[in-house]
Amino acid sequence: MLTKLLIGSLALWLVMAPHRAGAEGLLMVFRDKPPYSYVDNGVAKGFLLERTKRILGRAGIDVQFRELPPKRIFLEIEKNEQAMCSFGWYKIAEREKYAKFSVPMHQDRPHVVLAGARSVDAVRKRSTLRDLMKDRALTLAAADGVSYGTELDALIAAFPGKADRTLQSPLQVAKKLAAQRADFMFIDQDDFDYLTASNADFRGDGLVRIEYPDMPVGLKRYILCSQQVAEDTMRRLNAAIVAENHH
Repeated sequence: MLTKLLIGSLALWLVMAPHRAGAEGLLMVFRDKPPYSYVDNGVAKGFLLERTKRILGRAGIDVQFRELPPKRIFLEIEKNEQAMCSFGWYKIAEREKYAKFSVPMHQDRPHVVLAGARSVDAVRKRSTLRDLMKDRALTLAAADGVSYGTELDALIAAFPGKADRTLQSPLQVAKKLAAQRADFMFIDQDDFDYLTASNADFRGDGLVRIEYPDMPVGLKRYILCSQQVAEDTMRRLNAAIVAENHH
């Protein structure tokens, strides 16, 4: 009963609160990361992009959507030259130094490890993630310019084997495993499900999914914004996210 009253109060507040965000000319930028967000034949799609649209609709905020590379997104938000937000990001200390964060809008399932066909046995010899990340004989492939979450980022940074890091999509990173240029990678389970369902090449690469009992829990994702975004707008976003999460 209390939850229903809270949601009702939030909805009423959203309707009655002053609409200021439109005057800011808020820009919502997003990265090419299917199935979360991507552009297909000129149309912006993705399950998290659609959720963001619903949240903005609840908040009464009009925005423009634009795709940008991840590093450019963080650079522009840190420059703080305009009212700009981006959705679907982890909250890490480095970003908190320059960005405003909403309340959580989504929580991931835990990452899994993906191993190349010829590397499966070597990877599976390690029964825990901590043991795997101490193996000097293996090569780890990872996407650069993004975070895997604080715990995995720290393990990747300290990995004693070879780490092949490039600005590539999860599918491109996975192809390194198929080409035997790396032994294993971390992959988001939603990424994995999307790639196996939609990409015949991915399914045919002989890549094997491996779960570890000590993999960090799935992280929460947020909307992060430049300091130019007004506190009133952040309050509206947060109220709309709470309402959406309880919908």
